Amino acid sequence: MQFFCKNLIITLLLVGGTACSTLKKSSDGLYHRFWHGYSRTDLKKIDFENRLNLEFLSLFPLLPPAGVISFLPVVPVRPTADDPAEWALVSYQSKDQYDQFKTSEAGKTYTDAHWKVFEKGVSASTVVEPYSGEALEGHAYELNPDFSDYSKSKVIFVLYQNKGSEDRVPEITDGIKKNHGASRRMLKNIIFTVTHDQIAEYLFFKADADVSDLLPSLNGDQVITLRLGEPGKDRIHEGQGLKAKL
Repeated sequence: MQFFCKNLIITLLLVGGTACSTLKKSSDGLYHRFWHGYSRTDLKKIDFENRLNLEFLSLFPLLPPAGVISFLPVVPVRPTADDPAEWALVSYQSKDQYDQFKTSEAGKTYTDAHWKVFEKGVSASTVVEPYSGEALEGHAYELNPDFSDYSKSKVIFVLYQNKGSEDRVPEITDGIKKNHGASRRMLKNIIFTVTHDQIAEYLFFKADADVSDLLPSLNGDQVITLRLGEPGKDRIHEGQGLKAKL
């Protein structure tokens, strides 16, 4: 992934930035945030999708200069209006880059744009932690922190409902601990989060992996294969996800 200073200067000028060296690469490890966003209560479903694509995801060009190495938005099918309307995994080169971006003019523009689409107070992003075997509600975890090959991976999003009296967390995390029965050469990393009503995970396979036999065995309520595209230009609708071109 290469970014040219000329393009960065143009982007920063558009959003009030000043210099190509504002966002420096850090030697820290990769930094991931796992987002789940609830649609604003005053938006109908069609209005949410239009605004998401045209006003929010269209800001994607701000992210690569900020050190984002992977951006994976997903719009799931919503059984009820109370379920998250979007999930996203955003991966930065380092926490330093994330912190610098958040305080920049570009970062403020991007942050403020969330609340034109999502309900404030309930929508949130969670920092991804290394998985040590225990999964707590309100946390997000990564099975293989050494993994870095996001751009070439085949990415699958899986959503599990965890409503009612049945607690599916032990069942699902047991599968995650076993890498869902797949070899580490095929399924290279799993990043997942646990909310009160759902468990969501991103699976990162080698690019040419045949996943046709594995996916049904996951018993996911929704299984979405992300397609390569540019957020904002390549629109996503309910039941779809994008692996952003970087």
